[in-house]
Amino acid sequence: VVAKSKQPVRAPAESLSVRCGEEKVTVAVKKDFLGNGQITGLRQYSGCNSSILKTNPAEVAIQCHFQRRHYVSSNAMKPLWKTFAFEMQAKRQLHFSLRLMAEDWQSHRPSNEHFVRDMIHIEAAVLQGHHVPLRIFVDSCVVTVNPDPTFRPRYPFINNHGCLTDAKLTGAQSYFLPRSQEDKLHFQLKAFKFKQDDRNS
Repeated sequence: VVAKSKQPVRAPAESLSVRCGEEKVTVAVKKDFLGNGQITGLRQYSGCNSSILKTNPAEVAIQCHFQRRHYVSSNAMKPLWKTFAFEMQAKRQLHFSLRLMAEDWQSHRPSNEHFVRDMIHIEAAVLQGHHVPLRIFVDSCVVTVNPDPTFRPRYPFINNHGCLTDAKLTGAQSYFLPRSQEDKLHFQLKAFKFKQDDRNS
């Protein structure tokens, strides 16, 4: 016994009508769907008094076409990828800061003045915006009596790519604190004065 697969039958175009709407599509099917004079049912409902002939599956192609609400011209549009790229680049800019902190490390120190043997609390931070998460390090840091880092005398207390050497050289309690945030680094340095400087602060 050779069983032949049932191929879908293409129904005549006049066997149904289609009404396309913005929110729904209404399809009306004639009882004589195949156009052969016999009533054909797609589904059989209870309570039907007419005889229904079941046939091979039928295939119907339906297309709805809609008018555009707005006319779009490529000549009138300006590509925004440059503006978007510039905006993203601006958001990715990194802002570094080096600030004096209060003893609790929660607020900035209102004064820049320290007395000899005071502990100086310093925070290095990076404001990374929408950049991928970063971890900040301090490569080098020097103390001078002038804002110019090349001014003499000068004391490099962090050098050699991030080594805090002050504690090793002076025995002072200068060290990096454990990190609470990857984008912030806290360290402290005991205040001192240069021999050439006669000020006490």
